[in-house]
Amino acid sequence: MGKDDTKLKEVLALVSCYEIPMDVVFDHKQIRESFHEHLKYIHNEDPFLFLVDLEQYVTLIGVKARYNLAKKIVSEYLNETAPKAINVGSNKRQEVLDSFAKATVDDCPKDMFDAIRLQIYMELKQDCLPVFASSKPFLKVVRKELETDPNFLETIGTKKALEDQVDYSAILDANKMEFTEEDFEQFHREIRNELGYDLLKSTDTWSVSMSKQAFKNGLKVMKEVGVVDFTTDECINTYTDANYMPLIDQFLKDMQSMDFKQGPRYATNLLHVRYRMPFLMSNRDFAIISSIRREKNGSYMYIGKSVETPIIPPMKGYIRGTTLTQVYFEKISDTQTRYYFVMFCDLQGYMGATLLNKIISFRDQQFLKGLTAALTERRKLNVGAPYRSYRIYETLEHEQKMNKS
Repeated sequence: MGKDDTKLKEVLALVSCYEIPMDVVFDHKQIRESFHEHLKYIHNEDPFLFLVDLEQYVTLIGVKARYNLAKKIVSEYLNETAPKAINVGSNKRQEVLDSFAKATVDDCPKDMFDAIRLQIYMELKQDCLPVFASSKPFLKVVRKELETDPNFLETIGTKKALEDQVDYSAILDANKMEFTEEDFEQFHREIRNELGYDLLKSTDTWSVSMSKQAFKNGLKVMKEVGVVDFTTDECINTYTDANYMPLIDQFLKDMQSMDFKQGPRYATNLLHVRYRMPFLMSNRDFAIISSIRREKNGSYMYIGKSVETPIIPPMKGYIRGTTLTQVYFEKISDTQTRYYFVMFCDLQGYMGATLLNKIISFRDQQFLKGLTAALTERRKLNVGAPYRSYRIYETLEHEQKMNKS
């Protein structure tokens, strides 16, 4: 790692202590330019350009000039054949088109695009700002500003309060046999919880951390973050493909879908998962329910957690463990994905919390290497959705179907 990368890593550590508001991104000239640079890199600059044009639109005093710019905005971003078409609902789009159809060079309301403007603004804030705040373009701006103003971050942002571990007590309830919207939102909060973790190891594109606080029975949570040069679709298809699971998880022996339930939004797949453990360790098994949802920006979130059910009674020769596993495949661009692998695991048996936490602290890049190898092999075969996934992928298909209805 070069001196420049080391310095940026130090800046990132400082930035992670602050909430950076969206208005600063647009109001600060250099940050605004770097945000545009970041959006071009991830092939998502059209929403930004739309907001820039609207910024000019609402400041125009002359009605004729405002009408001419509105005509340009409709042509470039909202018409069916628009070259920079933005992703908005058909109803809102039609409302604006109807409103523009009534406008004239003598009467062109300033608030014509307000509903769409707020939606695009919020989507950029939710989907792009968190990634941008840790990107090199932004960190370079911050580094330069800090050279002349040591209080720069306090000027543009708000210092975060030290975050506690997300309360997973509800989701980890062994009798809870379904997932809710709040379960997925909790995971979103946890992957952004940087202050609650101690960094153990890192490279330019990979890191592993451990929670500062014990989660349950003295055990801590592990968070691994990495970047792969594959799409989010490739990642979720590979991760759920039964043929490639042993390549991603070398200790996996087998799994079986025992029950499948469809809910109003999310389906739950009950799995019996068995692991062949390393030398001198007894084999483990888990009774898990899992589910997947797709985000608006093309990212995917998987959750799996232990349950107690008579459908999967204790098995001779295996020690029943407890786990909460969450994987988030976040879209960086059309060709790159950032993954978050967050896991709590209690192997039970004779292994105490101190020893298990120590083992986690020695974690290396096995998941990244296994996932990359599986993705590479699968791409060679040009395979789409998994043919066999122990019904894990079916939870995503159900979520997509219910999301459209």
